[in-house]
Amino acid sequence: MPDPIDASPGESGRFRQAADVFNMLVSVYGSKEMFVKEYRQLLAERLTSSNTKDPIFERRYLDLLKLRFNEGELQQCEVMLKDIRDSQKIDRTALGKKCIPVSACVISSHFWPKIVSETVSEFPAALEEALIEYEKAFMDHKESRKLHWMRAIGCVEVTLKLGEVEVDKVVPNPIAAVLYLYLEKESWTVAEVAEKLSISKGVARRRLEWWRTQGLLTQNLPTGATAEEWTLVNNPSLLATSRGAADEESDEDEGAIEETADAIDALEQYWSYTKNFI
Repeated sequence: MPDPIDASPGESGRFRQAADVFNMLVSVYGSKEMFVKEYRQLLAERLTSSNTKDPIFERRYLDLLKLRFNEGELQQCEVMLKDIRDSQKIDRTALGKKCIPVSACVISSHFWPKIVSETVSEFPAALEEALIEYEKAFMDHKESRKLHWMRAIGCVEVTLKLGEVEVDKVVPNPIAAVLYLYLEKESWTVAEVAEKLSISKGVARRRLEWWRTQGLLTQNLPTGATAEEWTLVNNPSLLATSRGAADEESDEDEGAIEETADAIDALEQYWSYTKNFI
């Protein structure tokens, strides 16, 4: 039945339906406070991922959420989006430097949720130099502040070349860390990778296996060796026909990381269902 022509917007059927769905969503988390907490975690996940980062999209839906919350309840989310806008300005300044281009997300840690990540201790020299140049540009913009790099978060664009074959990929930093090792030598064992990167052998094996599916590594047991070695391939056709995608790799073996990921996935499902009603 259509709404009466004299019905106010706050009494319309669509408004009531949206309110019911929104209240149901909040009830899943027990309170508005818990909902905001989980939404902040989801927002942080999206804003720090190069594959899903869309500040304009996030701005639009944050404005819609503000219609359902009191002023100030989403202030931290506002600061998070402001950090992204400010970071984009710094990116443009840093592009003038003669080094590898870097696009960073400079966050105000007090307003962001804890970002659980693995450890990537350092990048190859050329990338580390690029970070230094970026930090100089940042210091020109914010003289009294310093950067603390979270190297395990984010992605790197790489070009893999074997013979006449070139493949461009966007790879998460923890996976790329394995690739960087092959700048030192052509063969590594699982134990060596685990020790070098300070990760478990299970995680090291999955990372190496991922690169094998991309056609870059091959697995073999040399004569007289006691452990399998993972070696760069010599056949360019393997790289050309490689399969898989970077976002398929999921090897977090820490309970806290998995718990956070589950919460984010759950909120994503509810968010996808309700965003058109907010």
